[in-house]
Amino acid sequence: MPDRNNKSQESSPQVIPLKEAELAKEEHKELRAQIRQIETRLQRFSGPLPPPEAFEKYEGTLKGAANRILTMAEKQQDHRINMERKIVKSNSTNEKLGLIFGLVVALSAISGGIYCAHIGQTVVAVVIGGGGVVGLITAFVQGSKEIRREKKSDQQ
Repeated sequence: MPDRNNKSQESSPQVIPLKEAELAKEEHKELRAQIRQIETRLQRFSGPLPPPEAFEKYEGTLKGAANRILTMAEKQQDHRINMERKIVKSNSTNEKLGLIFGLVVALSAISGGIYCAHIGQTVVAVVIGGGGVVGLITAFVQGSKEIRREKKSDQQ
């Protein structure tokens, strides 16, 4: 039967020899170094091409993979250049067409105003012809402001 009066023996802290404590401390340092190593190996990259180390791993995993990645990036760049070229050409065409159609509408309004004045409809002539002139002036002023804004943004 256990001795109930001898409780101090059961609750006393466990004594570890110094050599075992030092070994545990060294093992703890090794584990912490391994954890740090895992943390420092986390890498991120963005863009169409991975870093050179990743290229080697891709090539090691599948022969020709690095070449396929480069080909894909080159095709994407060619596509982007072609799209930008088409967009610039389309914008230029739209601007020219806008100017031509705007000129046609304004000249038609002015011509209609002149015709109305010729047949004696002065009020109608002023409204139609004046509207054409005001439209031309407004387009010119707004276009000039836009050109100035673009120059300012290009300088900055």
